[in-house]
Amino acid sequence: MSPSQTSSADPAKVRRVRGTGIPLMVAAARAAAGEAAWLERIQVFSPEVQAFLEEPVGLDTWVDADLVAECLAHLAGVVTLGSIPSALGAETMRLRHPEAFQDPDALIGFLPRIWAHSVEGGRLDAHRTGPASAEVEVWADWAVPLFFDTHLPGWLGHAFRLAGAPGAAVEACAEPPCRHRYRLTWPETL
Repeated sequence: MSPSQTSSADPAKVRRVRGTGIPLMVAAARAAAGEAAWLERIQVFSPEVQAFLEEPVGLDTWVDADLVAECLAHLAGVVTLGSIPSALGAETMRLRHPEAFQDPDALIGFLPRIWAHSVEGGRLDAHRTGPASAEVEVWADWAVPLFFDTHLPGWLGHAFRLAGAPGAAVEACAEPPCRHRYRLTWPETL
């Protein structure tokens, strides 16, 4: 089966994700909406989603990917999260794995391990494409545009800047249904 084909037994199918970035996204959405508006808006969510949003999730807790997808879809409808959750997620990962942020090459080598630790299903490949560029390719079947179009590109850009690639920019190139490519470039100062 090729990476672009999907089925319930497909290794590209995202089944669970760790809670690492979820509390950051929820906190950002709650703060951006304001407490009163947040409490009003979440009343229309299913009881399962409401409970999930109100109960803190541990950083290493596995969470059902479909529940996270539903929550993120609701959050996207409540408020625009912007880059703050992505940046905070990259900062958290740098604190947990400083060895991965020594330079862009260290990060490139560590990215597949970060994916494997954080996501059950799919895979991530990363490689340098030039002296000041890299490509990250994710094979993942998970219908969460907020993650692939906003969070992951923002996280990658911030992570590369933390790893010594100032001005790192990310170009997302999605190829549905499950191939996501990110081209990173930065000024040649390294």
